[in-house]
Amino acid sequence: MSSLDLKPGFSPSILQALKVKVKSTTPDEKLCTLVFDGMSIKEAVCYDPKHDVVRGFEDYAHLGRSRYIANHACAFMARGLTANWKQPFRFVFSSGTVKDVLLKQLIFIAITELEQIGLCVKLLSVIKVPPTWLSQNP
Repeated sequence: MSSLDLKPGFSPSILQALKVKVKSTTPDEKLCTLVFDGMSIKEAVCYDPKHDVVRGFEDYAHLGRSRYIANHACAFMARGLTANWKQPFRFVFSSGTVKDVLLKQLIFIAITELEQIGLCVKLLSVIKVPPTWLSQNP
C-alpha cells in the first residue's frame, strides 16, 4: 500500500487498471452500482513531504480545498451488478458531511469517470449515511 500514490480525488492508476479489466468483460459484467460511503474520521493534520502539502484539511481534489480541518471521509466505489467485483476509485475529505451541491457534483463526476472507462452505472447506493447528512440533504 505504501507504494500507491493516493491523494484526494480519483486515482488515475486505479481507473486505468479497471479500464484494462473492463475491456475483457461482457456487456452484462460492465453493469455496475456507484457506491458512496461517508464516515466520521479523527481530526488530524500532518505534512506530506512528497507532495509538499499539509494534509488533514477539507479537500475535494479539483473542486477545491479549504482551511477547515476534515472530520469526514467520503469514498466512492464501483461494484458489479451481475459479476462479483468491486473497486474503490475516489475519495474526498470534508469538514462536516459533504454539502448537497458538492455531493451532486461528485456523483456526476464519478459516474462520468466510470462511463469513460466503459462501465455502465445503473444504480447509486449510499452506505452508512450519518444522521446529520439526512437532515441537511432533503
